[in-house]
Amino acid sequence: MIAVGGWGKRTERHGPRLRLRAGKFVPDNTPGVGGGHGVRHEFPLVIRDSQHPVARGLPPVWMHAEDELHDRLRGPAMNVADIDRTPLHRAVEAVCAEAEALGVEVVRGELIGLLPRKAAEQTTARALRLEALTPDMTIEGRLKPL
Repeated sequence: MIAVGGWGKRTERHGPRLRLRAGKFVPDNTPGVGGGHGVRHEFPLVIRDSQHPVARGLPPVWMHAEDELHDRLRGPAMNVADIDRTPLHRAVEAVCAEAEALGVEVVRGELIGLLPRKAAEQTTARALRLEALTPDMTIEGRLKPL
């Protein structure tokens, strides 16, 4: 997901925060710093789309193990759940264009987590600024049969 992050002293110039309002994520361009987390702790995860490939089969609410819960994340956040509206390589292109406008070149990307196979099939490692794009980087490539 190219969406939001909390590192690098982000501010509103890095993009909006995402807020959940009336069941929809909306951008919040309020000025201020972005990114932080408190002490590690357990926290509940609420599934908002039970048919999404990542969430399918998970309970509607479950406790996440002790971890850092990040907050006030900022970034481009373009159609974060709809790879058909904004394929991953288009989102990377937009990020690179924003960086170029600020006088910065994006030299490499980093995939944190997994992506749907369909998203991987729509692009190339080069378009994502990755060294490689392999099946084990997809959700489906990591699923094990029961």
